Amino acid sequence: MTLPPLEPDKYRVFIKDLHIELCLGIKPHEILSTQCVRINLVLEARRSWRESPGDIEEVICYDTVARRIREMFQGRKIRLAEAVAERAAQACLEGDERIDMVWVRVEKLDAVKDANTVGVEILRRRG
Repeated sequence: MTLPPLEPDKYRVFIKDLHIELCLGIKPHEILSTQCVRINLVLEARRSWRESPGDIEEVICYDTVARRIREMFQGRKIRLAEAVAERAAQACLEGDERIDMVWVRVEKLDAVKDANTVGVEILRRRG
């Protein structure tokens, strides 16, 4: 997916290839055991600094976002990759009011024989 050009008063934070273990799918073997799922996120946020950020509170902390995503899916059973993407996007938008846009890709690494990955992508905006 190609993201739109970045506006001057905004910046992007990304998390690439976050691997989490969860029960994801509708097939019996997917319901009974966990599988590795790869999540990629791009968060577009309004800048809260003038020239250069001087404090962690002025920026979106990618570690906090990654921890939130991991915790929300830990021990969960989810039927569809689309639901994982929607919940991740919602958590990002609700987690910080400066975030205006979230792009999420969820990939199942071992779902289809002879395919590296399969998955979904979504783009959600605030409001």
